[in-house]
Amino acid sequence: YGPKVVAFLEAPDDPALNSRCILVPMMEANADGLLKVTDPVLEERARVLQRQLLQFRLQNYKHAKRPPLPGVESLRPRTKDLLTCLATAAAEDTKRVDYLVHFFKYQNKTLQEPLPPAEDAVLAALFYLVHLRPEYSNFSGKSLGVSDVTCLVNDVLDKAKARLRLKPRKVGAILTSLGNFRRRRTNEGYALWLSNADVARIHELVKVHGLDGLASQLLEVPPQKC
Repeated sequence: YGPKVVAFLEAPDDPALNSRCILVPMMEANADGLLKVTDPVLEERARVLQRQLLQFRLQNYKHAKRPPLPGVESLRPRTKDLLTCLATAAAEDTKRVDYLVHFFKYQNKTLQEPLPPAEDAVLAALFYLVHLRPEYSNFSGKSLGVSDVTCLVNDVLDKAKARLRLKPRKVGAILTSLGNFRRRRTNEGYALWLSNADVARIHELVKVHGLDGLASQLLEVPPQKC
């Protein structure tokens, strides 16, 4: 356990990995005289730094306290965990803590956590419904069969040229995982109702995860201008 630094030529395409890391874009340096990481001088400095970090941990482990972090309520849980770890180590340096809060707020806006294709398609279908089919939202009393939602989801996947196709049972499971949207069994199967809270939840999910380009194929108004 502990912090690790990993270098890539380009950002990983693994959303789970990206959401657990602090991504720092860097430019290739043209300076002469740069040492390799295997150079004896750097290896000795690394050994000294490692001992210093271990001593810092032993001296501060028992009385480390999280400093106040105002305005971080909107951060995602993993981002907040990373911020808390770094801010706790610098709790007595208020300027550094303030900088960390600012940095993570900025990264939170620029780094979305894309959903898997199936969940992404269901979210795109819900986003389509609340904008272009408002009769199915805001307690209008009108419901939509989950089988009909499934047809719309598969239409989304078809427009995205994805080979994946979903069945109503899978769509129902995804609806539960995204926010437990209200469903009721009817003579024709399960039906879906979208309340005001559901509409707000859909917009929040799009804000956090994006729609991976699917919205532009379905909507006249892109999510960022909603």
